Amino acid sequence: MARDERFTGVSCLALIILFLFVPSYYALSKNDLYPYNVPGANALEYDANGILQSIEAILKTPIVFYDKVYNNIFVNANGVLSFARAMQRFFNIAFPLDDPVIAPLYTHVDTRASGMIYWAETDSPEVIARAGGMIRSTFKDALDFEPTHVFLATWLDVGYYNEKSDKVNTYQVAISSNGTHSFVELLYPENGIQWIQAESHPNGLPDAKAQAGFMSEGRITTLQGSGTDQIQNVDKWSNINRPGHWAFQVGPIDEGEDVKPPDSIEDTTSGSRIMSCRTGATTCHSKATCIDYEVGFCCSCKQGFFGNGKSCQPNDVPLRVIGRISGKINEIEFPSRDLQCYVQTKDGRTYTALSRVPEEIGSSFQLLSNLGGVIGWLFAKPISETKNGYELTGGLFNHTADLLFTSTNDRVTIRNNYQGLDVFGQLKMEAEITGKLPYLEPDTKVECGDHDEVYTRSEPGLLRSQSERTCKLMSGYGERELTFMQDQTIVYNECPYAENDLEEDSSRLKFHRGVTTYEAREGIIRFAVNTKIAPLEEEDPCIQGKETCGEHSSCVVDEDSFKCVCNPGYQYLYEEDGSAICVDVNECTAGNHMCSPDAQCINQEGSHSCHCRPGFSGDGRICEKLPSCEDIRCQTYEVCIIIENTPTCICSPGFDQSDQGCFPIKHVSCDIENNCSPNGMCSFDGDKQKHVCICSAGYIGDGYTCYSENDTITEDTLQPQCSNDSCWCPSGWKLQDDICIREEDGYTTVDYIRDSSCNVVNRCHPYAQCVYVPITGDYECRCNTGYDGDGIECTKREVSCMDVDTCDPNASCQYEEPIAKCICNPGFEGDGTTCSPIDECNDNSDCMKNERCTYNPTSSRYECTCNPGFSMVDGQCVVADCSTNPSQCHVNAQCVSTGDGGFKCSCIDGYHGDGVRQCIEDHIGCNVIFNCGKFAACGYNQTTTNYVCICQKGYYGDGFTCLPQSSCKRDPSLCSPNASCVPAGDNNFACVCNDGYTGDGTNCRTRPKHDANFLLVNQGMATLRIPFVPTPDNLGSPIHIAYTQMSIAVDIDCSSGKAYSSDITGNRILELSYNGSIADVFIDKVSSPEGLSVDWVSRNIFWTDSGKATVEVASLETKKRKVLVSDGLVNPRGIAVHPYRGKIFWSDWNRASPKLEWANEDGTGREIFLQGDYVKLPNSLSIDWSSDELCWADAGTFTITCFDIDKKIVNVVAKDLIYPFGLAISQNHYYWTDWKTHKIERALKSKQEIQPALSIPPGGNGKLYGIAVVPETCPRVTNVCQYANGRCNKDQLCLPDGQGGRTCACADDATEPCTDSNNSS
Repeated sequence: MARDERFTGVSCLALIILFLFVPSYYALSKNDLYPYNVPGANALEYDANGILQSIEAILKTPIVFYDKVYNNIFVNANGVLSFARAMQRFFNIAFPLDDPVIAPLYTHVDTRASGMIYWAETDSPEVIARAGGMIRSTFKDALDFEPTHVFLATWLDVGYYNEKSDKVNTYQVAISSNGTHSFVELLYPENGIQWIQAESHPNGLPDAKAQAGFMSEGRITTLQGSGTDQIQNVDKWSNINRPGHWAFQVGPIDEGEDVKPPDSIEDTTSGSRIMSCRTGATTCHSKATCIDYEVGFCCSCKQGFFGNGKSCQPNDVPLRVIGRISGKINEIEFPSRDLQCYVQTKDGRTYTALSRVPEEIGSSFQLLSNLGGVIGWLFAKPISETKNGYELTGGLFNHTADLLFTSTNDRVTIRNNYQGLDVFGQLKMEAEITGKLPYLEPDTKVECGDHDEVYTRSEPGLLRSQSERTCKLMSGYGERELTFMQDQTIVYNECPYAENDLEEDSSRLKFHRGVTTYEAREGIIRFAVNTKIAPLEEEDPCIQGKETCGEHSSCVVDEDSFKCVCNPGYQYLYEEDGSAICVDVNECTAGNHMCSPDAQCINQEGSHSCHCRPGFSGDGRICEKLPSCEDIRCQTYEVCIIIENTPTCICSPGFDQSDQGCFPIKHVSCDIENNCSPNGMCSFDGDKQKHVCICSAGYIGDGYTCYSENDTITEDTLQPQCSNDSCWCPSGWKLQDDICIREEDGYTTVDYIRDSSCNVVNRCHPYAQCVYVPITGDYECRCNTGYDGDGIECTKREVSCMDVDTCDPNASCQYEEPIAKCICNPGFEGDGTTCSPIDECNDNSDCMKNERCTYNPTSSRYECTCNPGFSMVDGQCVVADCSTNPSQCHVNAQCVSTGDGGFKCSCIDGYHGDGVRQCIEDHIGCNVIFNCGKFAACGYNQTTTNYVCICQKGYYGDGFTCLPQSSCKRDPSLCSPNASCVPAGDNNFACVCNDGYTGDGTNCRTRPKHDANFLLVNQGMATLRIPFVPTPDNLGSPIHIAYTQMSIAVDIDCSSGKAYSSDITGNRILELSYNGSIADVFIDKVSSPEGLSVDWVSRNIFWTDSGKATVEVASLETKKRKVLVSDGLVNPRGIAVHPYRGKIFWSDWNRASPKLEWANEDGTGREIFLQGDYVKLPNSLSIDWSSDELCWADAGTFTITCFDIDKKIVNVVAKDLIYPFGLAISQNHYYWTDWKTHKIERALKSKQEIQPALSIPPGGNGKLYGIAVVPETCPRVTNVCQYANGRCNKDQLCLPDGQGGRTCACADDATEPCTDSNNSS
């Protein structure tokens, strides 16, 4: 063939191929996908557990992805191709992922009900020609590109979790490569995307909406609509002018750049074409309709939904707002702080909280209620046809607020950027705050009252609002008002084609029931408010309604009407006729004051004040102890007095100061020198046989100095301290007849029957007060404003348990209009915060025939049980006669006649017992069958009243097998060559395998080497394994995932290479191998185990149970368990065991009195280990074996603190932390998990220097909890229980007693009679 002819042939082929790829508007069909089920193609398969297995494909032609070349690729079930490792499980997180991936549609795929996933690498000429032609026609720099292979991955009709197939998805990835360049096609056939979100798991968040794109090492490109409702339209969009067809160059990509879209495609969808619903309806939300106008179109949410048409939310369904706040106020910079808001869209109520606000500006931050106000505008309840902010913006807008405080000339600017919904359906925002705020005292309360703001649409997409607000500031220094101007601007995108009525361009936003609080201890600011938005001309119902409100009350708008509410510091008192008046709240008796325990609370009209008690100084909120005479010790004949607030020793009356101390004043006899007091006289003392001075009647003293009795304070009286017409006495004294008298020891006699009103015996709830009721002439308990109840029990209104976990362990948080509430579980009753078992009966009359009402301590309730002599048969109590119910007899018993017409259960021959509950095999004494072993003798046991085999002196065992005691000491050859003979207590010796070996000492084998030098971390549904030094190839991975679990605590058994993890939703403790290949239930029937600690020496595991308020222990070998501590605990959390000392330490997260306690491992010797300023909110505990210190993570002091167990020295090793929870210590580092940063923080031990945090690999969800270090070897410690379970029997746990000995403690679930035994050294 001539050269010209060959050229012409190639050109024709190229023209034909180019023709195939002329831009088309026809959507893809399944037939347009590349061939997927062809010879040589593969499909993902299931493992034994029914989970689709990821596969690693070794490539014939490498794929260039970004700036790296890969010779292999992983095909994963969940719509993602990965390069670094398999991603077999669906991680419920937002993009970006940590690994380099191609994600055509990242979702929770489940093919058990429908679908197949195919993959192949092909060099088929048809595929090569099609792919090469498409690339060359769409990329200018690819005119010479010819792929050598195309890698295909196809998801065909795949369903979603959990085995759902009512909707299925189909899509394909084609990666064309020639070894130096790679291109990706994403193909979505028409109607191929039918679901974008799987069923949610009970783990806090719904599944993320489908996400699509490319990412690698911090660079990311996502497809239009990724992670939103719009992603379902990916089959209708394209970047090459064919719906459902996308193309990108993915490699090589220069550093810092991202994947490249086509650059040789003319955008035929733009230009002179008029936008209409026919071409643009896919930009509307799935719950919206498209409306055509004369020019263009707009989107409008369907009935039952609200929004701007681009984003629609279901009516009356709660929604969350999350964000980050940063800035600089009063020259104090603060990095990103969390903002969280819970929105009740049904009634326009928002609860906004900001965490970790710097203490220096915390109180002043209360003036920035605008942060919550803008959310109130977004979700205000609309009146008439007025639209709230979300209906205008869909959650996408910029908001700027300038606040000018006229009295101080301070100015603050708030810049909000609202970014729309994230993949979980939460509204995201960011804010920057700069400027200066007026200084507010730390105890200041801010009340801004009800107010309005008018918003005017000055031009399309621009709202302006200016208003003046006045807030009341209340502190220990009194009350004052603060006025400021507020100028707001809101910029958003509105549909330009809809007609707008200019007369309706202004609306009125109404704020009512607003509450602002500052929790200084935790640095939390809270704003709560109700909002509604109405037409500008709407009349305020309170204009007339306020005339009907009584004294100490205010009118507030309630829906379209009004209601009167008591002012702060007052509450309603209801009369018999149903009328109500506002009476003063006595904060002092109600217990809701802010006074120091060392201060006296003084109630005032509408408020209260605090005054430090004698001996203390401060503002009443904080009182510090003044120096007192108790702090010093005076010498003989000296007394202590306070001089200028300093305790000083002076000579007692009648004594003079000298260089040697105080000596009695030698008075000249008064009959010689008239030296008596003017109020005394000289008298002869017959006993002393001399003249002495004595005080006259009505005076007291030594005769030389006399005081009037009326001016003298004896040891039994004190003058009271008074303020604001109220007087009080110091602790130990009571006010009587305007003077303080010492309270008598013992009990105060009160006639409770005669006088039980609350002003005598305060029985009121902490959120109630004792008030005087004029109509009855008595005092009664009345709940405070914001609380409901009878005064004895009060519950708070409108606090969502989704925001604050106030539920009882036997309750669940359920949404009930209008808010989420705590609901007691079936079988329990109460208000949800306190639930108790429902009594089956109150008295015998509630029970059926032959039953009685008795208390069951196991279930803590009254139940109907059969009367004595009766038993339950088919739900009825019948005479306890086995003739009608043979199953009541024990398995080793039979029903026999009693001879008097009755029947009973009787144990069969060879067994003895009651025949019902127990039939034990008869013990045939060794005096009959002579069955004792060697070195044993038959003897009579007075306890069991029979003959038993007993090992002879010098031997131990069960009487059938007796082993010599101290044997290896006399004969070392009894031990394995790889063992040593060591003391085992009681002058006993035992063979123990040497380090590196395991066994019983007689036979020792090499100890298997376990994985080491990594961390185990619990994160909700997953336990993660993270190396000490992560690398790009080993960032860590989950070793165990269970969607229904909430894993909290974790610790390891370093000697056997196992980990133990607590699951508080499954009420169990799991046993895990380090690689996750084993995950078994170790112990169940626990409540809420928040802390775990393993004693690998004595082979026991200890845990704290906050649900039962206990500290418990179980044997790692037998699983026998025992409750060690069950009283005096409020919220036990962290726990650590010290095998060598035989001690356990635990933290009690009791906000009222946080503390660290310790006890011996057997539960004896319990004491408070540490309490005070260093212990505020103690979480996890850990032992630093190198320094023998107890360390803990404290979320109240924001520190990691260690305490020398012997020297009692405190060492703060890391401070100014965010929110530390879990703690683990290695040879060189402190590691702790942080609830806010969501990372593993760490500090170098040698320098106590914070180092870069470790990131968390995908797999878990929510907060990070417990953490454990896995070292190469166990710490070298021993204890008495190390060998042979300390010679305790199978129903006993060997527990070190902290004195060098041990207690053989009977397990609570012992199967045979058992008695504790102790052996201390």
